[in-house]
Amino acid sequence: MNRWPAWLVTVAGGTGVCLALYSLLDDEIVRTVEVALTGSSTAGSISSTLGQGSAARGEVDNARPIVKQGHQGPKGDPGPEGPRGLTGEPGPAGEPGPPGPPGERGPPGPQGEPGPPGRAEAGALALRVVRGKPSKSCEPGETLISAYCTGAANETQSAPFIIPPRAARCTGIFDPTVVITCAKVPLYER
Repeated sequence: MNRWPAWLVTVAGGTGVCLALYSLLDDEIVRTVEVALTGSSTAGSISSTLGQGSAARGEVDNARPIVKQGHQGPKGDPGPEGPRGLTGEPGPAGEPGPPGPPGERGPPGPQGEPGPPGRAEAGALALRVVRGKPSKSCEPGETLISAYCTGAANETQSAPFIIPPRAARCTGIFDPTVVITCAKVPLYER
């Protein structure tokens, strides 16, 4: 069968079923359907009693007349509070909140015990860093291996003057400081 004849048979059959059902319905239901389809403002004044009443086990109660509904009365006072319901299941956990502000800094701990003196391996170089104003020198038996000058933040720095054999001096207007590194060089036997 082609599409067009099949479509026409379907439409005609559906229309026939609707008309047969419409003819079997009670007049009240037909009026209710008409009001619902047309959107008439009297829709609230028609009451439907289909399946209601004192009729038992499928019997139709035709003794009750259909009466139009009256106007709605005023709203009544609220009733007493009902009993408390059961506690519900806990909900899912929420997302974590933003981190809080950092806490206050605690007081400093007590001074630790001094550690044991270090042991230099044979042939190791022992370094000592010393600061002085305006000059500083290494101890006898040490060698000066580096020197630099520091001063105020806005002062132009200059290179230190090396004073032989193991000292350095800085010059400047704003209280210059010299920082030197001294090394104790192990003696080698030949």
